[in-house]
Amino acid sequence: MEGLFIVVVFAAVIGIIIHQQMQLAKKRRWNYQWYAGEFPNLVKNGRVACYRCQSTNLGVERLLNKTYLRAHICRQCGTTLYYSSES
Repeated sequence: MEGLFIVVVFAAVIGIIIHQQMQLAKKRRWNYQWYAGEFPNLVKNGRVACYRCQSTNLGVERLLNKTYLRAHICRQCGTTLYYSSES
């Protein structure tokens, strides 16, 4: 019974790690070029607008936890638009 518990816990930990890595890979793909391609009418002359509320008031937040990514967020509605590398 203890062996089964250890296997279940180990499988859960591995599942969480795989999920986190998949989410990080997705965030790395959702960059400025992706946003400009997905919403070309909202990127003009280097200015980006939010796809939800069309605001151009954007902020940048570091994600931390060794992701080395920044999230570009609409300050009006709080929507994350895309991510960029910290380097």
